[in-house]
Amino acid sequence: MIVSDIMSSSNEMERKSQEYIDYFERNTARIPNIERLVKILKSDKNPGHIVHAEFVKRFFEGGVFKITDIEVKCKGIDVDIELEHDINLQIWHGASVSTHNIIKGKRSALGGVETDWVKDELKIKEKLNQLPNKEFGLLICYNFHIGIVLLPECINNIPDNKAIGELFHTKCDGTYQNEARLYYSSTFKYPSLAEKVISALGFQNVTVSYR
Repeated sequence: MIVSDIMSSSNEMERKSQEYIDYFERNTARIPNIERLVKILKSDKNPGHIVHAEFVKRFFEGGVFKITDIEVKCKGIDVDIELEHDINLQIWHGASVSTHNIIKGKRSALGGVETDWVKDELKIKEKLNQLPNKEFGLLICYNFHIGIVLLPECINNIPDNKAIGELFHTKCDGTYQNEARLYYSSTFKYPSLAEKVISALGFQNVTVSYR
């Protein structure tokens, strides 16, 4: 597992951040613009940046894809990791409204857990809109408690150059296994490439959901 749903302590967050800072500073010349992520890790300790850093490390060490840029921000575009100059990734350690309510222990008047489908879809659209509109874009959402929830109509509205990859872990016979779900519309242009990117992160067991 990359991070737990609740990090054990601020000291642990500090230790993990420094571990990645040291690693990237040893490889500054080999990962284009990695100093941008190092700056973030030094100034803001949170699990989302740990996930981002771990994924950069996995792509770098795996060698399946070449990292060509980090933290690309321009005219509304926000790409966390760029591979091969035209594969754009946005990393999100996020979750649905219902997941956040479960974590907070919030219950509805009827005893269930309140959700907000509109807010969920708006957040997903916001993240997808940060990716370029022409090249392949993948929003990677990594394991935050029980994660995100996508309605069929939300899946169908994903642009045909973009997809969502939800990465999580399941426990089987006492050990954790990496699992992934890919969400994209029926007109999506890059299904094989999306699976290859997810697989390069160590999540080979991929289930596809599309409309």
